[in-house]
Amino acid sequence: MDLSCLEAPRGDRPPVIVVNTSYRLLTRAEVLYFCDYKWFAEHREAVMAWPGLAVTLAMKAAQECPTVRWLSQGDVSGLADDRSVLNTGRNSGYQAIGLAVHFGARRIVLVGFDMAQGPDGACHWHAPHQGRPQGPGHWRRIMLPHFPSLVAPLMERGVTVVNATPGSALDVFPHVTLGDEIARWRLQQTDAGRQATEAAA
Repeated sequence: MDLSCLEAPRGDRPPVIVVNTSYRLLTRAEVLYFCDYKWFAEHREAVMAWPGLAVTLAMKAAQECPTVRWLSQGDVSGLADDRSVLNTGRNSGYQAIGLAVHFGARRIVLVGFDMAQGPDGACHWHAPHQGRPQGPGHWRRIMLPHFPSLVAPLMERGVTVVNATPGSALDVFPHVTLGDEIARWRLQQTDAGRQATEAAA
């Protein structure tokens, strides 16, 4: 999947939240989110050098790295109303949706939410996370069941979520293409700029 459009300079693309090791793919993302201390221990130097905002549910990581913002762990399902809390969905991608809502996002585009093993049996594009084996069916049993609980609270908040992950097993949200979403965002920026110019004239 071509992610080069998300590596454009700020202002030429929508704001980006990267989750876990995806920071290696999108180095210009505004936010790095991670949940687990074990992951932090493996990537400590990268987190400490991260130029944007880093957010976690791992209190110990925030204690050891003062630049990381710590949020409290909430319920498993749904969305947290308290902006200092993230509901978990038992996966970091779910938590990143809640984080985007806290930031005020009105349209959230999911990228890399395969929620299934690849043809070669791989769980991620990178090496497996230490101490967290994910065999066949892991996503179906552990993670996917919680996403439907987001639909109603997202609708109540006027937030739209779409899935731009080819072949994703997550079918709760409409499937789109990343290219179309980038084009949509750029058109909105053009329209907003035109309206601002007309208002100033």
